[in-house]
Amino acid sequence: MRLLPSRRACAAALALLSLGLGAPARALSPAEVEARFLEALEAMAEGRPEQAAEIFGALPPESVTPRIKLERARALLFAGRHGEALRLFREVHDAPETPRSVRRNILPYLEAAELRSLRLRYGARLTTDSNPSRVSEGGTIFFNGVPLEYQPPAEKKTVTGVEPWVSLEKLWESDLLTKLHASASLFEDSDLNSARADLAIGRELGFARGVFLQASLAGEWAKNEGSFLLPSVEAWRRFRLSESARLGFGGQIGYLGAERADLSGGFYRGYVMGDWSLAPQATLFAQASLERRDSRNGFHAYTAPRLELGLSFEAGGFEATPRLSATLTRYDEPHLLIGAPRRDVTWRPMLTLAHEGLSWGGFRPELTLFHERRDSNVGIEEYDQFGAFLNLRRVY
Repeated sequence: MRLLPSRRACAAALALLSLGLGAPARALSPAEVEARFLEALEAMAEGRPEQAAEIFGALPPESVTPRIKLERARALLFAGRHGEALRLFREVHDAPETPRSVRRNILPYLEAAELRSLRLRYGARLTTDSNPSRVSEGGTIFFNGVPLEYQPPAEKKTVTGVEPWVSLEKLWESDLLTKLHASASLFEDSDLNSARADLAIGRELGFARGVFLQASLAGEWAKNEGSFLLPSVEAWRRFRLSESARLGFGGQIGYLGAERADLSGGFYRGYVMGDWSLAPQATLFAQASLERRDSRNGFHAYTAPRLELGLSFEAGGFEATPRLSATLTRYDEPHLLIGAPRRDVTWRPMLTLAHEGLSWGGFRPELTLFHERRDSNVGIEEYDQFGAFLNLRRVY
């Protein structure tokens, strides 16, 4: 890297000294501003972010451009002064004259600065669902050749509600990451109400570079379906195959303790995931997983392979993410109605839309449309549902 002439370095040092002694700052010529800018970049490249931040900060206010603010914010971030860095990143990101492409590039730095302080995300979803209880239509069934009228345990009806949520994340100086996510589903019909919380603690393993280990506790309360707790341990690793492709794999093991004791049992999941950047604004992603759940009552034990494919892209200011998942669930024990194990196939196509220009104070609306259908060899277990939700979430 080209070293700056010592004359320029001395001038910069004298300027810093005069500022520290309280002497009035003089206007700098464009050449002087450029020299100090390059000197600060050189300090960054040599691993001296604190010095780089001081050089940027010593420039007279009239000489400070958005580019200089961004470079100073980066220096502050790497120097561990996360609060100051966050303020500058937000200032440039929220400025009306900042191009959208620059705002996109700022977001990862914003998130990194927030994560070291405290990343807070929250929002609410306005939701509508044609079949929230996931029940069949009902009708005539046959048991040992005898016709019986089946009535589903809940009514199939369209409902609307609101789902508030909040997420907290912090990366500590020890590189330990803590996460808390909580949400609730609130409907006019209180029988459909539910709440969920997930607490996780994890970090990268020092003796196995790139391997992450996480311990978590998930819990859910549902008025109709009861409550459960799921403590688990999960490990995963991701690889960069090329500049445009990544691959990863992981596994999770835990124990599900349910309010209905016969549902309690071991939980196991393994998965492979990957993504491929087809273009600067288009990414293809996929995940394949295999889930196994045991239960005290073997009737509820199952094995479920699952595949999800999706594409995230931008066009004309819109951000779109269509995705499709398919899950094949195989239960262990024969079902009373058919004398054979139950087999389900669940399909879920979904589309999420957002617009880059629709954002206010860090909040952005997203619209999601979905359809879910379950086919089964046990007719009363089949259902379909359509739904949509408008999510107003804090982006940063």
